[in-house]
Amino acid sequence: SADPLAQQIEQELQQQAQIEAAKATLGGEVAAAKDQSGALSAVITQVQQTIEDTTAKTALAEQRLHDADARAAIDTTRGDAARLRAQQDRALLAASIRTRYVAQDGLIQYILASRDFSEMMSRAASVTTIANRSQDLLVQINADVAAADSARKAAETDAAQAAAEGATLVTQSQHLQAQVVTENGLVDQLNAQERAASAEIQQADSQDLALVQQIAAQRIQELDATIAAAEAADWDAATFFIQNH
Repeated sequence: SADPLAQQIEQELQQQAQIEAAKATLGGEVAAAKDQSGALSAVITQVQQTIEDTTAKTALAEQRLHDADARAAIDTTRGDAARLRAQQDRALLAASIRTRYVAQDGLIQYILASRDFSEMMSRAASVTTIANRSQDLLVQINADVAAADSARKAAETDAAQAAAEGATLVTQSQHLQAQVVTENGLVDQLNAQERAASAEIQQADSQDLALVQQIAAQRIQELDATIAAAEAADWDAATFFIQNH
């Protein structure tokens, strides 16, 4: 029959080998968790830099919005002033024409009342000049109004674009900040699970095989779940970056 002592030694050696195998498997999982924690920490650094860049862009968009609103207000005032000037100039022009020519029974009578041909040509030229100047004045006034209105619309468009960009950047910043919170939580969880698993590896030699295998399986399951969540967070961060840059 087999030597009982030899059988006991053989059994203990087999159990120790199984314990070492459980320790090695758990150790490999701890190493993978450390790698994932380091990778996620690097992602957090990148995301934090992106948040800083986004904050700077948001400030620029807010400044553009402020500037565009100011330009729109100025151009609105310019347009209103040009329209008021147009009304006043038309009234003055009408009054001037009435004062000068109505007493002469009309423009034609004014021209025909000339003493000679030379004076008639002179009066006709004068009437034409005044008419042309009046037309030029009206054209310039209308151009001033149109320019002011066009500038106001351009400023309003710039303001709308800046406001939309600012809102988008704020949303992006909020999303990124939420990412950092999630990622920091996962790093903390990975680090805590790594420490717990490492402590179990150190204690494994003083425990029986069944307990070591049970603890190792539990720790591996926990680490697998957290590593998967960390990988998903990595993927989400990369996807968000690609979609927004």
